[in-house]
Amino acid sequence: MTQKEIRIISLTATAVVIIVGILLFWMGSEKKKLEADKMNFAKLEKEVMQEELDRLNEEYDVQYNKLVRSSGGELNMSFSNDSLANQLISERAKVNRLLEELSAVKSSNAKRINELRNEVKTLKMVLRSYVVQIDSLNTANERLRTENKAVKADFERISTKANQLQQEKKALQGRVELAAKLNATNIGVRLLDKRGRKTNNLNRAESIEISFTVAKNITTDVGEKTFYARILNPNDEPLVRNSSDVMPFEGNNVPYSCRKVVEYGGDEITITMYWPVNQALLSGQYRLYLVADGNMIGEKTFTL
Repeated sequence: MTQKEIRIISLTATAVVIIVGILLFWMGSEKKKLEADKMNFAKLEKEVMQEELDRLNEEYDVQYNKLVRSSGGELNMSFSNDSLANQLISERAKVNRLLEELSAVKSSNAKRINELRNEVKTLKMVLRSYVVQIDSLNTANERLRTENKAVKADFERISTKANQLQQEKKALQGRVELAAKLNATNIGVRLLDKRGRKTNNLNRAESIEISFTVAKNITTDVGEKTFYARILNPNDEPLVRNSSDVMPFEGNNVPYSCRKVVEYGGDEITITMYWPVNQALLSGQYRLYLVADGNMIGEKTFTL
């Protein structure tokens, strides 16, 4: 081999070494640059995912509050609302867990970052399904609220009408009861002696005669009726024969002086009854009350 050939081979080898060195240096630089790019990309991807998780967290809060409002502020108003609320809380907890893990994972851990990216996608899909459910629930609840308002309005209207009818019924019943109440007119009182003749002498009086006319009344119940007379002397003491002689009047049992049972058919009728004098009569002003069906039907003041 000539000297010239040796020089050419030496130069060629040197050139190859230089080229290889340059290639190795360039490849090393590119590798570092690639690693740096991967790190920067992973860092950027972490930031993007963190923003997405923050938005997911806020959106879960929004959907939870929407659910609370649709439930009238009480989640336990229905099993479905309560169950959905628990699911939202559970998914929001997953978001917070991913946020914590994303903050801790190294940018160089590409495998875990990729897994976290998939989990974020899953959470976003789950959230979309909840949004659809809650919107449907809100629509249904709004419809129910509208229907409830209509039903409540109808109920209040019916209740008002029922109360009005009840008041009218009471008023009508009161008018009927008032119309059915008997009325005594032409009330007369006189003293009779032992021969049944009128007397003004208190010492000779054997009985007190009470007479009155019951006016015609077609609204009252017909049939057997008991008419009572209650006489009070000038000392406001009732004239009675027995302490057991009492009549029903205004929810109480009140002593009466005498009574008479008659068959009343609704037409005008005259009634006469007597109280046998069994005690000394006082001179002065007396009061007479006539009662039937528990109502006072007439009264009269007289002097003996």
